[in-house]
Amino acid sequence: MTTLERIMAGYPRFRMKQVNKHLFHEFIGAWRESTVLPKDVIERLEKEFPINVKAETLTSKQKDTIKAIMELSDGLSIETVLMRHGDGRNTVCVSSQAGCALRCAFCATGMKGFNRDLSSWEMVMQVLFFARLLKEEGERVTNVVFMGMGEPFLNYDNVLDAIRILNDKEGFDLGARNISVSTAGIVEGIDKLSKEDIRINLAVSLHSPNNEIRSKLMPINRKYPIESLMEAVARYTEKTNRQVMFEYMLLKDVNDSDKDAVDLARMMKDHLYVVNLISYNPTGSFKASPAKKVERFKEILEKRGVKVTRRHSFGADIQSACGQLSGNKKSMRELLDKLADLELPEDGYALYGSSPMAIRGIKEARELDVVVKDRLFDELSAKYGNKDPDRLALEGGDIEIFPARNSLLDEPVDVIDRAETIEGFRFVLLDDIIRWKKKMGRKKDAEHIEMIREFLERSDLKDRK
Repeated sequence: MTTLERIMAGYPRFRMKQVNKHLFHEFIGAWRESTVLPKDVIERLEKEFPINVKAETLTSKQKDTIKAIMELSDGLSIETVLMRHGDGRNTVCVSSQAGCALRCAFCATGMKGFNRDLSSWEMVMQVLFFARLLKEEGERVTNVVFMGMGEPFLNYDNVLDAIRILNDKEGFDLGARNISVSTAGIVEGIDKLSKEDIRINLAVSLHSPNNEIRSKLMPINRKYPIESLMEAVARYTEKTNRQVMFEYMLLKDVNDSDKDAVDLARMMKDHLYVVNLISYNPTGSFKASPAKKVERFKEILEKRGVKVTRRHSFGADIQSACGQLSGNKKSMRELLDKLADLELPEDGYALYGSSPMAIRGIKEARELDVVVKDRLFDELSAKYGNKDPDRLALEGGDIEIFPARNSLLDEPVDVIDRAETIEGFRFVLLDDIIRWKKKMGRKKDAEHIEMIREFLERSDLKDRK
């Protein structure tokens, strides 16, 4: 039973049908727009199940992409995208988590770290937001892909609930074949999906046929190496006889060699396997493979009998293409520009916070001399230890370090691990870096910067090296 069904359980059954009609067919933006529901029902729904969405939108120059930055009830922000295809399809890219714990090197979401799972209705509302927009133009949502922020299979139950709501004949009524879920390779999730009675499409983010390279790009590969992942996919296709899409983002001089293509082709022997080649969209220190190299990579695969498609890139100019979603209301560039004005001591120190470090952030911050090499974390770890595996709080509570963690991972994803792989430097993203005591509340950018200034002035940490 969904949240909405529980609320409506005490009313006559026809009221639920009226609610579904309002929500999934008329696409009203607030319950007060109803002309048939009784006042008491409207008031209860407005209080217990609000459907208004607070969001800012950006439209690409080509007018084929709209990104919505949605504010959740707890103040967190997520991003969702509408892609308008030339053939008339309208696809909504849904986020399943606020942030992500997996830290893929090419993905802006991982740079922000993990905040929390989204509820099933928070996912459904992303689709309804664009359904309302399209209704004004006489169009509708035709496809939904769970390829936005977060790893869907680390929020498995809520994602499946959202899919069932979208697929429900009495709900949004979107066919299962028009719904896709992409995973970074969570084996348990693939196995669970193979047993579901709803046959949606499965996509797997692969990005390299080599364990060493894939582990650098996607740390989750250390837990689920390629061999385990491919065995899970084989079990899935054997049980479902459904096609699986392998997503492969081509990165210049990283995973785009002829050998990479040949090795990938060897893995794609099943007739149900399809490779989807994706162009890299700027999020970090990588570069996109040149067009000629992409074409050669594609030819090598096709000559070896592999089915290959090319994904059209939507909305790169508004940071809404594959790998670019971060939930930022302000761009990293804007924030770093503000932080560049801070007067840091020459010998410097790093500030540590809740966000995993980001290669893009490191590159830009180093240019601004904002972040410096430091041994502070080692000293603090040695002094205070890590009694709680989910949190290392410094004395006084002024700064807290939150290693990202998820129940399906055996160990915390430590925000420091990735820094050690980059020229021996220890960096963190200077965005949302300080988690103050709860009484401080959430602050706007200007206040946030001022808080950092105050911290620098009064902290005794600045004298430590």
